[in-house]
Parts: sequence; structure tokens; C-alpha cells
Amino acid sequence: MNDPFRRVSLLRELIATVHLAWRLWFDPRVSAVAKLVPVGVLAYVISPIDLIPDVFVGFGQLDDLAIVLLGVRAFLALCPSALVQWHREQLAGRSAAQSQSAQTIEGTYRVIDE
Repeated sequence: MNDPFRRVSLLRELIATVHLAWRLWFDPRVSAVAKLVPVGVLAYVISPIDLIPDVFVGFGQLDDLAIVLLGVRAFLALCPSALVQWHREQLAGRSAAQSQSAQTIEGTYRVIDE
């Protein structure tokens, strides 16, 4: 488990999942009921009431992290799966397009006969 490449991979996956959830939050096709999950998670995190009090250093923060991760998963599960897949493809396509944008110039042309 001390493989640094695995840790980097998990961190990248976490960042991608949070980015996906962020995009879905602003998508009007996602129901208001699904959007209540992140609101509830945020309310729990800023609430002074915790399952494990924060005075227990480390463990007190782990319950907050667990609630955030479970909340993100629940939010993604409540979103339409086709919409989640579409956003995943858009995120993957955008990163590929960004890498090609430095090498490609797009444009239009028309032929004029004189």
C-alpha cells in the first residue's frame, strides 16, 4: 500500500470525481432532490454536531471526510446515469482537446471562382 503511484492515481480520481460533481451541480437537468444531498453534507460539515467530536484529533476529521465522500457518491448515484456519463465524456474530451489545441488551428474556408 506504500506505492506512491497508487496514491497519485487515487488523488487524481478524487479530483476528477469532485470536478464531475461540481459540473452536475450546475446542470439544470439534475433534479432538485439530488441537489439536496450536497446541501445536507455541507450542513453536516459546518454543523457543531459531529458523530465523532473534533477534539479527537484525526478521528474527528475522518468522520467529516467520510460523510463528504459518501455524499458525493450518493449525489452521483441520484443523478441520471446517462447525464453522468455525458459529463464524464465531456471532461475526458476536454482534456484531450486541450492537449491538441497547441498543435491544431481550426478554421473555415471558401473557394471563390473569378
